[in-house]
Amino acid sequence: MARKKETKTIKEIGGQAEIKRLWTKISPSQWFGLFQEVAPDNKWQMQGWSTIIGCCPYHNDNTPSLVLQFHKGSGKCYGETCQKHVSNPVKLLARLQNCGYHEALMTLTKRFDLSGVLLTNEDELN
Repeated sequence: MARKKETKTIKEIGGQAEIKRLWTKISPSQWFGLFQEVAPDNKWQMQGWSTIIGCCPYHNDNTPSLVLQFHKGSGKCYGETCQKHVSNPVKLLARLQNCGYHEALMTLTKRFDLSGVLLTNEDELN
């Protein structure tokens, strides 16, 4: 009888180390393409090779004030009233897509083949 492979489920995902890996596993240009696709009105711009700027989804923003720095693995809104810190890109994507954490995680996992990074149980992807 075959030995069952150890797997992680969605509920087990979310450790800081795993979340931190998302910032570097997916390139800034790939994040940029995804953000443009799911939230085209947010005026996304690449700045250099590792920074993306766009309108903040956490407040009514008409001027790009959200700065995502992939080399640091974090982001911040510099809008006067917001000042939101972003450390979890899955939560940011969920906010942009207006969906739950699980759905945003599945979007990332399928689109960027993260099954080896976050999930090993293929049943979770269906």
